[in-house]
Amino acid sequence: MRAPYFQYKHHVYRWTTFLLILLCIGKIAAQSGPIGTPTIRNYDPEEFHAHNQNWSVVQDKRGVMYFANTEGILEYDGVTWRLITTKHNTIMRSLALGSDGRVYAGSYGEIGYLAPDTNQQMQFVSLLPFLKEEQRDFADVWQTLSMKDGIYFVTQKYIFLWDGKQMRSWNAKTSFHVGFAINGQFYVRQQKTGLMHIIGDSLVMAPLGERFADERIMAMFPFPAGGEHQLLLATRSNGLQLYDGISIKPFVNEADAMLKEAQVYCGTRLPGGQFAFGTLQNGVFVVDASGRLLHHLNKASGLQDETIWYLYPDRQGGMWIGMHYGISRVETGSPFTYFGEKEGLEGSVLEITRHQGRIYAASSMGIYLLDDRPTSGHPTGRFKRVEGVSPQCWAVLPFGDVLLAAAFDGVYEITGDKGRMINSTYAMSLCRSRQDPNRVFVGLQKG
Repeated sequence: MRAPYFQYKHHVYRWTTFLLILLCIGKIAAQSGPIGTPTIRNYDPEEFHAHNQNWSVVQDKRGVMYFANTEGILEYDGVTWRLITTKHNTIMRSLALGSDGRVYAGSYGEIGYLAPDTNQQMQFVSLLPFLKEEQRDFADVWQTLSMKDGIYFVTQKYIFLWDGKQMRSWNAKTSFHVGFAINGQFYVRQQKTGLMHIIGDSLVMAPLGERFADERIMAMFPFPAGGEHQLLLATRSNGLQLYDGISIKPFVNEADAMLKEAQVYCGTRLPGGQFAFGTLQNGVFVVDASGRLLHHLNKASGLQDETIWYLYPDRQGGMWIGMHYGISRVETGSPFTYFGEKEGLEGSVLEITRHQGRIYAASSMGIYLLDDRPTSGHPTGRFKRVEGVSPQCWAVLPFGDVLLAAAFDGVYEITGDKGRMINSTYAMSLCRSRQDPNRVFVGLQKG
């Protein structure tokens, strides 16, 4: 295997699809939060040579990535993809990194871990021999969770705990739904029963846990902004909830209606107090601890699919997305975002400027104004074309209360989102006089 160094190919953007607005947008971003779309790298099945469905993601201590794929476990070192299968080629569902550095995995009717063979190639090692014969009748292992006391494998019929030497188990009275490892405590929702946790050797009802007997919890995290014992829950039908064992109340957020409509399936915590939620129908939503919608990632913003099975933040500051079709990595931790055609900015961008606190861009398609007000469809702002200005704009220049623009058919005066022609000569550049600020020099096509 090659060294676990990630060398991502640079996306080659034409100026029509890529604009870095550094000093101009910096102040706006500091005031209103991130704007623009984070960089997305898509991996399709033709690239990783396996099934299109990817159910779980984990990164080992070397930095190598692993993906629970319908055909097995995908191993990716940043350059090469490799498929690891089980003895019976079962569908892989869940992964976790143990405190011993091993990658543990759960598949259909199988649990185990990865270990190097004599050629130092990772292979799947089964833990079935440590289970009682009568407990090997389980199907999918939807969660594999790493905790201080060992690795938990969650199936509908059983919960298994592997401590490195022996296996313990708990039987479901109805069926187990989803398990969670929170602050050293193991939680699991049992269908028609509620939210439960393990105390000692017993599986008991968590405080107010019966409230979730018929409410599916899809993600669960510590919520430090709400207090030491506060948890944030993503439910299928009631959106985001705050739970501390004493009360359950809604978490007011800008994505609430969209999350309920799109149906939350998974979630993860991101650095900086942010939370990401994957949905079945509309991609990924990222909110902060105050409930602001920071990003909505779907096909419109560059993802190759909108059915999300898993979200995982890596140690390099990116977020991996396992989808029904393919894998994506999003630079959620980067201070850079971009604007292109998907964000309303068309043509070849030739110049940008800030005027009266707003961002204007001159392009081959006209003058564009950044509207950074969030909307339900575009939470991070979009560029809109300024009315009354022709295409092929070469330059923009703030001039008192107005903005001047040089275009192929003349010089325009722009106020807000509207422009009017003030001179009909082919203009290519503008420069304000230092000696007389009331004078502007115009560079023409012929002089």
